[in-house]
Amino acid sequence: MKIEVNSAGKMQKEILVSLTPKEMEQFLINATRQLSIGLKVRGFREGHIPRNVAESAIGKDKLWQEASKEAIESSYIEIIEKENLHPIGRPWINILKLAAGNNFEFKITIPIMPQIDMPDYKQIAKDVVKKKKKDVSVEEQEINDSLKWLQKSRKDNDTSEFDDKFAQSVGSFKTLEELKSNIKEGLKYEKEQKAQQRIRLEVLDKIAQELDLEVPEILLQEELDKMQNELEQQVAAMDMTLDKYLENAKQTIVQVRNEWEDTAKTRVLNALVLRLIADKENIEPDEKEVEERANRYLMQFKDVKDAEKNINPDYLRLYISGIIRNEKVFELLEAVNVK
Repeated sequence: MKIEVNSAGKMQKEILVSLTPKEMEQFLINATRQLSIGLKVRGFREGHIPRNVAESAIGKDKLWQEASKEAIESSYIEIIEKENLHPIGRPWINILKLAAGNNFEFKITIPIMPQIDMPDYKQIAKDVVKKKKKDVSVEEQEINDSLKWLQKSRKDNDTSEFDDKFAQSVGSFKTLEELKSNIKEGLKYEKEQKAQQRIRLEVLDKIAQELDLEVPEILLQEELDKMQNELEQQVAAMDMTLDKYLENAKQTIVQVRNEWEDTAKTRVLNALVLRLIADKENIEPDEKEVEERANRYLMQFKDVKDAEKNINPDYLRLYISGIIRNEKVFELLEAVNVK
């Protein structure tokens, strides 16, 4: 295998790969074996079809397509390890030449972490919190509005007075004051969480401005794909297809993705900032914690075994590792303000 690694900006590498016909032979054998499963050819027992006959029945295009897919996957893993590369997103593959008797040539483009000097992110976090953090309070009117919402949400259309009897009918409360206290705590917690999220996003934004990073197209499109998938799940929960949703909105998916671009760029930059800080501080999630969280996630499904079949365990652990790593970075930044 011949490879050539080139930089394509601060955050991308382009890898040109060339495999000889001899190197492709094993991938073609594997592809023939895989595509022969269930293949029926008159005069031969299933699973005992000669390779040349199977190749003819499968067709050259389909065979080379399968072989090239395996060759790319195998080469990619080998190259990443050999060149000590650390991709932060999925690769883009561009096939340059694929024909029998010729070298198989393709280009891999991968996003990588930039090698840059980090600003004083702890001081930035401290400054933002100092300017933005405010004490959270809950007004009596907000509590009363919540009581009215509780009353309206009851199936029996209860219109009784807000008293101890009402509180006892709502849950394990003895008095109205207990219920109101519980509501106040809930509203306060919700406000604190929203305030914390706003401050966290502003901290990341300030750090990103200091870094002056450009979002690689490969990461932007990957984030837009995630957002599209999120939308598909949301409309599916409403028993609607994405196509139907777009039809009702009188928009195309291209228009929607264009509208999302600024949000997608912000999300990518936030993720990059968190990862850069984690790398600099050597923050890594504990494997035991990752395993525990993964198990808890799977327990949400009615059929855990079925969920395990449909969810790639490696991707799940990678996803949860990212969440835990980000939490630890925020804990680090917020601890600065406690001192």
